[in-house]
Amino acid sequence: SSFTSIVDKLNNLLSNMNAPEPTVILTGDFNFPFVKWTKDTHNGCRWEINSSSTTLDEKAQFLKLTEVVDKYNLVQAIEEPTRERNTLDIVFTNDISIFTHIEVLKSSLSDHNQIEVTTNFKTNNRDINKETPNYGGETDFWQLNFHNDNVSWYTINKEINDIPWHILFNEKNTETCINILLSCLLMLCIKLIPRKKTRNKSKIPRERKKLLNRMKMLKREKHRTYSKIKEKMLEKKIHETETMLIHHRKEERRTKEKKVIENMKNNPKVLFDYINKQKDRDTKIGPFKIQNEYIYDQKEICKLLV
Repeated sequence: SSFTSIVDKLNNLLSNMNAPEPTVILTGDFNFPFVKWTKDTHNGCRWEINSSSTTLDEKAQFLKLTEVVDKYNLVQAIEEPTRERNTLDIVFTNDISIFTHIEVLKSSLSDHNQIEVTTNFKTNNRDINKETPNYGGETDFWQLNFHNDNVSWYTINKEINDIPWHILFNEKNTETCINILLSCLLMLCIKLIPRKKTRNKSKIPRERKKLLNRMKMLKREKHRTYSKIKEKMLEKKIHETETMLIHHRKEERRTKEKKVIENMKNNPKVLFDYINKQKDRDTKIGPFKIQNEYIYDQKEICKLLV
């Protein structure tokens, strides 16, 4: 089955780890609602199967997974329900001591609860020098915004035609003529075409960044509070902030789509850029569960949806 092949790939990845053994964190929606997890004194969880609510295939899949994680000493850290009463989203690691705080929160962004894991990892903020740095477009032409709506191409073409090229190129070799051509075009473009605006490194809109910072602040405050009343109040504020984030993303998407529609006639490149960005999105669905049987094949899922 697809699940077995995934577990086999996982086993292959873990078996090829270099020595010394790196820290491993394996997480995801494993979708084993029949498994109950109970945390022990070492912060790892032991499992227990409810055989009355599972099939033999599902049980075999889970045991196949446990065989691999036990082989590489991976411990599961989540005991709280992550969807309704079931613990579907789980986190394995071979070093449970790196988790300093684990919290499972209800989320407005998904029907699954949100797992937040705080670790004692420290990142190394070294600058990585690339052997072949990407071309950044530092030439004068690249600094100009040729797609600006205010560019008058009629004026540019007229001025190009008015230049006495035959006089400038007279008795000049090819290389000199090219340099003259580029110099004239550059002077003309600098005169009539605006420069590109300097973009901020962060592409996150300011409003959304404020909401994300507010979310961090509320969660930090929730971790510190000992009052149940205040904790519930903070949870409510977190949900409200998540709802605002969802609304902001929807509005941003609508604005982008509206802008594409308005400009695609005059500038088709806008439409193609938008389509190409959409291609990078993960649009897969599934697996589907029908009568205790999981369906992973995309064609089969499509047939069921028709």
